[in-house]
Amino acid sequence: MNYVIKSFWDKRTKDIFDGNEIKNLNNNLQNKARRKLILLNSAENLLAIKVFRSNRLEKKEGKIRGMKGYPNKWFSIWVDGANRIIFTWHENNAHNVLFHDYHK
Repeated sequence: MNYVIKSFWDKRTKDIFDGNEIKNLNNNLQNKARRKLILLNSAENLLAIKVFRSNRLEKKEGKIRGMKGYPNKWFSIWVDGANRIIFTWHENNAHNVLFHDYHK
């Protein structure tokens, strides 16, 4: 299988993807985030993510609050009201993948 996710921004996101329990993170939210990460990892292209309207795939540009050093052009997938999976996309691969509280 060809994996789409090539890099994670932090260990916490990688742990969520791997199914490791994260302290101080609601199990329901963690499971939702993991499902979105698995979907991202299996996507052949961005259209495969966008086709599911519940993902609310958005292309963004600009700095992310509290994320010093994160690239200025990125995509987001909705997990719940405040949380997103954010990532950069290059040559049909996801890089810098991060589970992030978008409103913090």
